[in-house]
Amino acid sequence: MAKGKEAPKPAVAVKDSLKEGAKVAVKSRIARKTVADPLAEQMLVSQNRKALIEKNINSLPKLAEVLKGAEKNDLEHLSVKTLMKLEKAYPGILLYAFTDIVGAREKIDFAKWGLYKKPIAGLKLKVDFHGNQAAYDRIGAGDLMPPSVRRITIYPLDYRGKSAKYMGRTSTRRLGLKGNAEAGSGNGKGNSGNGFFDGDGYMPVFTGDQIVIGGATDSKKGIDESFNKRFSATNKEGKTELNYDAYEKSAEAAEDKKYLDKLVASDAVLKGRGGKNFSSDYDDADVKRIIDSCSENPKVKELVEIAVGLAAVLKKYPKGFKGPYEYRGRKIEHAAHCGKWVAKLRKMAGFNSPTGRTVFNGQSKYSGRDYSGHEAKPDQLRNLLRPGDWIWYYNGNPGWRGLHSAMFLGWKDKDNLIADCASGDSNLKWRVHRDGTDLNTNHKDGRAVVWINKPFA
Repeated sequence: MAKGKEAPKPAVAVKDSLKEGAKVAVKSRIARKTVADPLAEQMLVSQNRKALIEKNINSLPKLAEVLKGAEKNDLEHLSVKTLMKLEKAYPGILLYAFTDIVGAREKIDFAKWGLYKKPIAGLKLKVDFHGNQAAYDRIGAGDLMPPSVRRITIYPLDYRGKSAKYMGRTSTRRLGLKGNAEAGSGNGKGNSGNGFFDGDGYMPVFTGDQIVIGGATDSKKGIDESFNKRFSATNKEGKTELNYDAYEKSAEAAEDKKYLDKLVASDAVLKGRGGKNFSSDYDDADVKRIIDSCSENPKVKELVEIAVGLAAVLKKYPKGFKGPYEYRGRKIEHAAHCGKWVAKLRKMAGFNSPTGRTVFNGQSKYSGRDYSGHEAKPDQLRNLLRPGDWIWYYNGNPGWRGLHSAMFLGWKDKDNLIADCASGDSNLKWRVHRDGTDLNTNHKDGRAVVWINKPFA
């Protein structure tokens, strides 16, 4: 062999060497991808921001007095009631805690947070509730903004996790002054007449949404400093705070009431609720009741939690929007009809067969639209129906022999056969039915159930 030359490697050795090289290359790509993962990077930024906010908030004077009764002072565990008290004591602190300025390289110095107390027209903010689920569900833009902000534009996230301009909503009216700490839980999303509204009703904000102060166009016209001056008063300690009594007696309050009454009059459900719950069908107590009363079977519980959770997430998409949606990091396509919605959710929960097992089938026994005599009787409904079941009932719609399909979530009133149900169709996104679904055919508007299907095959 010539001097300085290596002996040729056996073919097997060369193959093994190539394999090792490929493994190293793959690991390197994975490492680079992990470092460059925008979601991971954003989560790190969010956590760092959260730690800074908590440090600043916990250094405020008289904090113990404000947070009396709160076990923890970190943002994740502060209740809505405590957050509202915090906002009353330190106006602007919720806007500081739960939003970042879009495009800003550096965070505003906590000691100079005047911009949060008095946000300027055209300012773009990105919402981040930092994992506080109660704040995510119940704190709205009307709780964050001072009364001077009369108009905003909200750009929600699309299924890609990006701010969607085409889904933007600009408020046409703001009702009320701001969330009121004295009310106990503030202005929960949809739980009162306060907040920002457009032609489709109440405008909620969620983590990831972007807000333009004053609206996307003519933003200066969306700011009116006179609201802060007219409805403020000096308290016993010499501190200026909002005067809700003065507002209630004002012409603005009277106009707000007219607007609210008009909204309620156009919706029979809202009328029955006195104008409450604009953004949600069920409140936190309803959701807890549905999940707590669910089967102990973990797969069924997961199915029900997905059904309720998806309905909650889809509320933020504007009226008429038909997807795709984003849920639990997945892209969700709008289903073609009501039956496919239920099948879709079953697949999401890990059920191999979305068709499951049919335990009652009255629809196979009647022709056309004449279901009479073939519906499930009251005792059958009470004995057969369990959370996660797929039902078809007669509602007289033009297609599908007058039937509509839904997921049974549990009983709201078992004696009177009022069910908690959720459904979607080709025109409407997945939602929890308002006020329950009446399955008692002895009632004038009761729905006749003609098919019951279990999620397990």
